[in-house]
Amino acid sequence: MKAMDVIAFDVMHCWCQGGVWDIELGAFMEKLSKHGHGGRQLHEYLQLFMWPKAYASGRDICKGSVYERAVPKDVKPNGSASELMSAGHVVRKYVEDVVMPTGLHPAHVESILRCIDVLDLLSQVITGRVTPAMLADAMAIHYKAHVIAYGYTLFVPKHHYMLHIPAQLDSGLVLCARKVAQKS
Repeated sequence: MKAMDVIAFDVMHCWCQGGVWDIELGAFMEKLSKHGHGGRQLHEYLQLFMWPKAYASGRDICKGSVYERAVPKDVKPNGSASELMSAGHVVRKYVEDVVMPTGLHPAHVESILRCIDVLDLLSQVITGRVTPAMLADAMAIHYKAHVIAYGYTLFVPKHHYMLHIPAQLDSGLVLCARKVAQKS
């Protein structure tokens, strides 16, 4: 079993698919929906971008089913782990360009931006430039901002599981270093 494959699987399914990022995005969109900046508006914003063909597109994470689209109501963001991960950068831009100028929900804005910071680091782990300490620090900053914005109401077991990812990454790096040393 390859350590990095296990870590990638855990990240995609604990952070993205039904996990921390997915939950945070859904809660944030629900807050914004009351002010006319929810899922329908984010969906329109997501359509403005050219999505790389090599990655899953985040274009339709706020689209909903055919039935949901017929009802003038925001739907909870939904998609595959890859689609949700791909959407992170565009959601950050939406928050910075559309939401922040309104002054709405500053604590929730801070939390979603810190959540996307973690998402960015997780997507860069494979490069070797992200250390376990960097990831643990970013997660701690996000969780602190999350608690300020939402309290403890949204926490699910996947929030806890993510706390193990930096140690898994550290173990994976140790295993990789041993393999390199053995080949030398």
